[in-house]
Amino acid sequence: MPNLNIVPKIWLEERLDNLAKVVDSAHQTPIFSNAGFPMVRVGDIKGGKISLANTVTVNDEVFSIFTKNYKPQFDDILMTRVGSYGRSSIVKTHKTFCLGQNTVVINPQIIVADYLYQYLQAENIQAQIDDTVSGSSQKSLSLSAIKALRISSPHPPEQQKIAAILTSVDEVIEKTQAQIDKLKDLKSGMMQELLTKGVGIKQGDKYAPHTEFKDSPVGRIPKGWAVTKLSKLINVMESGWSPQCESTPAPNGEWCILKTTAVSWNGFNPSANKKLPNELEPRPQIQVKANDILITRAGPAERVGVISHVDFVPEKVMLSDKIIRIQTNRCISKFLSLWLSSSFVQKYLASRVSGLAMSQTNISQSILQNIFCVIPPLEEQQAITNTINSLEVRFIATEKKLNSLILMKKALMQDLLTGKVRVKVDNDLVS
Repeated sequence: MPNLNIVPKIWLEERLDNLAKVVDSAHQTPIFSNAGFPMVRVGDIKGGKISLANTVTVNDEVFSIFTKNYKPQFDDILMTRVGSYGRSSIVKTHKTFCLGQNTVVINPQIIVADYLYQYLQAENIQAQIDDTVSGSSQKSLSLSAIKALRISSPHPPEQQKIAAILTSVDEVIEKTQAQIDKLKDLKSGMMQELLTKGVGIKQGDKYAPHTEFKDSPVGRIPKGWAVTKLSKLINVMESGWSPQCESTPAPNGEWCILKTTAVSWNGFNPSANKKLPNELEPRPQIQVKANDILITRAGPAERVGVISHVDFVPEKVMLSDKIIRIQTNRCISKFLSLWLSSSFVQKYLASRVSGLAMSQTNISQSILQNIFCVIPPLEEQQAITNTINSLEVRFIATEKKLNSLILMKKALMQDLLTGKVRVKVDNDLVS
């Protein structure tokens, strides 16, 4: 058992099952139906308010089995036990639902529900959980271990105040995440529109929409656009080197090898790297450069064919052999990276990946070379790129805001849930 944070003397420390009713879910495998009652499963419990929008449904008979011991209600807390164990969500709906396998319901009895929910996210609770899980291939958290979790709490008025502060931050985080999701959808829709219909023909300071279209290997496109294979557009296509490295990233200014996670749909992240061991000689010829297009070529299926454009990169960052670098001087590199990210290209790649298991797949350079690419006039390439770039700038700024909020929430939790910083209740400092 890890040492808990020191808290004020007047705070109580109790086992969870002395503060709340803890009820395990049924251990039967449910049969789903096309309509009926929602069932919340492990994958639906992600932190925050539980959502019933995309849950599976079960009929009356299955619902009765899974609510025989207890029916979840408003202000209950749901926790996962297996796989992604120890995750919690709070119920803020009066709608009727049941809970699937490998989950528990925590019904607060003599503790403020929102305070308990926040406390269950705290670092010391996660440490307690990690100290008690068992299993090798799939970790599991026992019901008895959940019941034995140690909870520290002040008097209820201070619990309510702490919960209100942390919940208000959660609401801002939730709204910011919603803005990010909206920008993602907007970018996806805009790319689909601009990469098939373009911005139009420039007339003075404005663009008039294209009126003439033609059939092509990629579908209907403006008449003035060309289509060619990727092999005709590139002057470099190569992968890098994957020596045995420690997992720690390199300090600034030292040689490193990129991880495949450096290449993501949210942009290029050079800090996702592994330090090159001192005994190995670096290979300067495979340094990543500005305007490179990077493509993941090997790994889990969902991580193969991911595209990033390199706008900026520090020196001494090298390609791994699981990443392919493309360079072009025949079109705007950022435009080409957008096209390679399009649904047309991604469907093409998904249909051609090879591998014996979904966890280990691969795409070859020859597959990439045979991708059909649209080539608008240079000025229109730039206009399309500028339009999408403006959305990406907003996305990056909003994501930075989200990361700052998450860090702020973490610091607040450390201060408020340990009593390091006390709160005022009814204009008087609780003591």
